[in-house]
Amino acid sequence: MRKKIIDASSFLKKLVKSPQSIGAVMPSGKKLCCAMVQAIGVDEDQLYIEVGVGTGVVTQELVAAGVPEENLYLFESEEGFIKELKEKFPKANVIHGDAQFMQKYLTALGVGKVSRIISSLPFKSLPKSVASNILEQFDMLLKKDGKIVQFTYAVSEPYPTSFKTINNLVAKRAAYIAQNVPPATVWLYCHRNKPS
Repeated sequence: MRKKIIDASSFLKKLVKSPQSIGAVMPSGKKLCCAMVQAIGVDEDQLYIEVGVGTGVVTQELVAAGVPEENLYLFESEEGFIKELKEKFPKANVIHGDAQFMQKYLTALGVGKVSRIISSLPFKSLPKSVASNILEQFDMLLKKDGKIVQFTYAVSEPYPTSFKTINNLVAKRAAYIAQNVPPATVWLYCHRNKPS
């Protein structure tokens, strides 16, 4: 309970200081974080990109589920969260940077394509050009057998239909967390199996 209060307090301080850069009213609840981890799956041999990390509540569940910290590449644009993330996850690769340029940062670290992308970015409220740029990064970085997990507070899918069509992806509504504040839906995106 104390950790939850500290996370919420830290999150609210950043929200008051920089409301335009944070897309949620509170850190994601434990059930939502667990649902995202369950949807994306745990593989100790794969690299994971997480974007919109915030206070690291989803990251904590990934680590608790068995993902090695050193396999995590955590992108966060809000500078106020970076020190906290580095303290919480000392072995993880914490990157203070814009998700629109993920490939550039990862290439500099010697990372090519990855199998797992976890996003807590508020796609429905991002400018269309920014959302489009980030989705283009997702496509460039995701392996053919890879997965993307995204949560949204909206009723509809978080990504546009064109993203699925162009990149041969299918979307699955993986979970609905009514207890989250506000209620949230978890979506899983995977490449459509091509006929052999």
